[in-house]
Amino acid sequence: MSFGRTRIFHLLYLGTALALGCLLVACLDIPDAPDSSNRIESINVHVYQYDSVDSTYLKIDPADSATLAAIVTPKSLERDLEFYWYSSEDKLLREGQFYPVLPGNSVIPCKLTVVDKENNSKSVSFTTFSNSAPTLGDVTIPTEGDSINAAKDSPILFQWTSHDSRDDKLTHVLQIDSISYNVGDFTKVYQSGFDAGKHTFRVIVTDSYGVSDTTSWVNFWIVNSQEATE
Repeated sequence: MSFGRTRIFHLLYLGTALALGCLLVACLDIPDAPDSSNRIESINVHVYQYDSVDSTYLKIDPADSATLAAIVTPKSLERDLEFYWYSSEDKLLREGQFYPVLPGNSVIPCKLTVVDKENNSKSVSFTTFSNSAPTLGDVTIPTEGDSINAAKDSPILFQWTSHDSRDDKLTHVLQIDSISYNVGDFTKVYQSGFDAGKHTFRVIVTDSYGVSDTTSWVNFWIVNSQEATE
C-alpha cells in the first residue's frame, strides 16, 4: 500500500516537471518585442545662416558663410551615426554631421548618407538654393539732415531704390516715426500730416523668399511756415 502511494507521488512529480519544462520551452520560444528605440524616424538637412534656420528652401546667400546640418529624429541617435556628404557626381566631399559652406564655394553637396552601428544606411537627396539678399540704395529722399518747409497737410515725398539679383518680387515697408506702412512694390510714396520738428524714417525690403534688407534711420526736420507765422 505504501509502495503504491510512492509510485503515485513519483508520477505526479514527473508530470509536474514535464509541464513546467514545456512551459519554460514555450517561454523561451516567444520572441522579444522589437526594439524601436534605435529606429530613425526622419533625416533632414537644414541651412544655418545669419542666425536663422531654413529647412524649406535651403537658401544660401553666396556672399556669406553658411552651414548645412544633418538633423535626425529622434535626436538621441545622432551621436551613434556617421554622416557622409556627396556631390552630384557621388564624390565624397566630407564626413560629419555638419558641412561648412564658405563664400564663393561652388562645391555644395546634394546628397547625404547616414550609417548606423550595424552598417545600415539611408540616403537623402536635397537641393540648395542660392539667393542673395535684396539691397536698398544709400540715397533716399529725404536725405539725412534735410529740412523741409511744409504745412501739415502738404504731401512729403519719400523715395528710395531697391535691387535684387534674381529679380524676385520685392515688397517694401516704410516706417515713419513709430508707424509702419506696407507699400508693396512702390519705391516712391507721398505722405502728409507732419508736425513741425524732427522726424525719422527707414525702409525695409523683403524678397519672395523672406530675405530682407533695411536702411539706416534717416533724420529730417519739418519747418512749418504756417505754424511759425501763427
